[in-house]
Amino acid sequence: GDVLTTKYQVDLGDGFKAMYVNLTLTGEPVRHRYESPGIYRVSVRAENMAGHDEAVLFVQVNCKFVVL
Repeated sequence: GDVLTTKYQVDLGDGFKAMYVNLTLTGEPVRHRYESPGIYRVSVRAENMAGHDEAVLFVQVNCKFVVL
């Protein structure tokens, strides 16, 4: 696909949702702090002219920390 127009829809499972464009070109990490312990469903959907794909994983948080 075209990295210049790829959009990433990020859902970190605790109410935080964001849309990023050109994320692979910026080299900047996505940082997030979970405020409460628990198991969170994290999903990322990448979409561009070639199509789309989605990845889902579960993150277990035992204490406050930053996801990189």
